[in-house]
Amino acid sequence: MGVDTDTDIRDNIWEGDRLQRRHEADTIEKYIVNEVKFFERLDREDSIVLGIDAPYGRGKSWFLERLAKQLELSHPVARIDAWADDAGDEPLTAFMAAIDDALAIYLSNSKKLGDRMAAAKASALPVIGKLLTGAGIKALSKLAGDEIQDHLGNVIEEAVNGAKDTKHDKNDGAAAAAMEEAFNKLGEEIDSLVDRRGAAMLASYRIRKKSRSVFKRKMRELVTQIDVSDGPGCAPLIVIIDELDRCRPNYALRVLEEIKHFFEVPGVVFILGLHGDQLSKSVRAVYGAEFDSDDYLRRFFTRRYELRPFQIGELVASVFEEWKIDENRFRYPTPTISNTYALTNPRFFGLVLSEWSTTPREVFAIMDGVRLFVDGWEHPDPIEPIALLSLLVQLVRGQSLNFVHNQEVGSIHFEGTSWDPSNGNGKPQSFTAKSYLSTLSPLAWRPLQEINEQRVGRDPAKNYLVEWLKAEWNARCARSPNNRPNQSHLADYIPRISDLARFIDRPKGENGEDD
Repeated sequence: MGVDTDTDIRDNIWEGDRLQRRHEADTIEKYIVNEVKFFERLDREDSIVLGIDAPYGRGKSWFLERLAKQLELSHPVARIDAWADDAGDEPLTAFMAAIDDALAIYLSNSKKLGDRMAAAKASALPVIGKLLTGAGIKALSKLAGDEIQDHLGNVIEEAVNGAKDTKHDKNDGAAAAAMEEAFNKLGEEIDSLVDRRGAAMLASYRIRKKSRSVFKRKMRELVTQIDVSDGPGCAPLIVIIDELDRCRPNYALRVLEEIKHFFEVPGVVFILGLHGDQLSKSVRAVYGAEFDSDDYLRRFFTRRYELRPFQIGELVASVFEEWKIDENRFRYPTPTISNTYALTNPRFFGLVLSEWSTTPREVFAIMDGVRLFVDGWEHPDPIEPIALLSLLVQLVRGQSLNFVHNQEVGSIHFEGTSWDPSNGNGKPQSFTAKSYLSTLSPLAWRPLQEINEQRVGRDPAKNYLVEWLKAEWNARCARSPNNRPNQSHLADYIPRISDLARFIDRPKGENGEDD
């Protein structure tokens, strides 16, 4: 049995890459290696922070998972799901745990590297705050914080009780005097508590400041030791963080700030998966709507890389293959565009959805509806895809369901397309989706028997639809008399999709993206 080569391993990593993301991964890997060397030539004491920017629905997580596996062939790679970790308030803890995992195979072969890792983790403890949780400081913090409220309540209650017990008339100011005396006493205690807490906070700041420089030095020594260890790769140390834009705004900013403050170390590379617009909104949620969030974010990133926006047809084809949607369940005219181009179901769906200007997030919701519809279609009669897609587009856009699109929605032009005659003469030579759907709407609700008696006219859309529905009528006539519903199955599309609507996650926002 042969040993897998590096090329074989990479091929396995990118198996199923229907959106040609592997080329982008190679570009990013080459950039990282070259940029690290460039920083070394300039003696820059900086880490590299690369933002992988793309809206939701572009496959960032899928891409980053495989990019991490590819980079692991040559470098230690730490992986962090920021969204999963934002339940805590200390990103540095997640960073160090992920780095420890990434270096596990390196540590097992190098005691010196293990010592450096232990030193780096030890130097991180004061930064994280472990040394500030002793009983004395914890008690002082509580006294200066939570217990002030309790103490204030006790003082007020004592003052009120004292005023009630006095035998003097209430107008002689006894209650006010008692209250004033109590508050004066409380003020002296608060001053003392604030002074003590201030001293503790100053001590905490000094410890963290000193620990920050120690931590950065230990991290630099750790990264340097990677190159002389017996591990499978070499520096840089790469940390990949996904889902940053989904985190709580405060936590997302904390992640960026800790990268900036603690990891400005040569030989460390951060790759952050994010949606730039959404991250900007997180910044404004913290600092205010008028804050220049884009300018603020620039200081954290060395570079931003935008994932290639793919064509809707590419996305639809990948969904068909990944979700194993049965292409044989559909029927529509088969156009002959050229001898080398076959209009497969995925291509046809992609053309329709592209013409209707759907976004990637809408496509996922629409295709999810297609899958649910197909899985629940118990009839042997084929499904009409243009009608189905038109209804699902309306559904995800919050419109009323009907077989005729609003005028602002585009139309699929079939002019100049010749159709393969599969059932004799009379097949349409050309028609548009709008004329098709306009013809479909009244026919969908008419009895099949009545449609079967109609003559085929000159309208190509009606021509095809009548022939299509006649085929359904003939198929039903071949069944037993007890299994011959008179109405077309097309009449069942809207009720079925209305039921499916409760299961489909419809994107929000004008452009179908809620970020």
